[in-house]
Amino acid sequence: MNQLSEKQLKQRQLAPIKSGAYSYLRSGLIPCEQCLFGKPLGEQGKCECHEIKQFQEQRILEVQELPQIKEADLPIIVSLVREETLQMIIANWIGRAGILNKNSKSMEYQPILKLWYLSINAANRMRDSLGLSPQARAKLGVASVIGFDFARRMQDIDKEANENVK
Repeated sequence: MNQLSEKQLKQRQLAPIKSGAYSYLRSGLIPCEQCLFGKPLGEQGKCECHEIKQFQEQRILEVQELPQIKEADLPIIVSLVREETLQMIIANWIGRAGILNKNSKSMEYQPILKLWYLSINAANRMRDSLGLSPQARAKLGVASVIGFDFARRMQDIDKEANENVK
């Protein structure tokens, strides 16, 4: 196995701190240097993350309004929205810093990508448990709100073609 240099180990340890992911996981807030929206500091010199809070509130309400969601699902919904917010933070940082580690001599991915993939997997499991994925909706027998039924459309086209032939 490749041994990591001391510099590489330090970069891996600092990646979540630089991205703002660590601060978000600890406090639910993002340092202004890592703000997703590039907003200036608040009046009192503190970042209040109004946009993050607004996104979270809107997303929670959006998921709660779905027909298969019950009141008891609220803790899972809150956890899902927290994971989605973490993914936004990491994606924003990767958009600025790049997917590859610039300080590495070989082509090495940013260490924070591991946290991103873990968050995506956790969010996907939560979506399945809430019936938000196509497979979960099929198991629950819940119709998709938005969708295009390709097979049905092909049958309609076939019927129209047969009617035109007659």
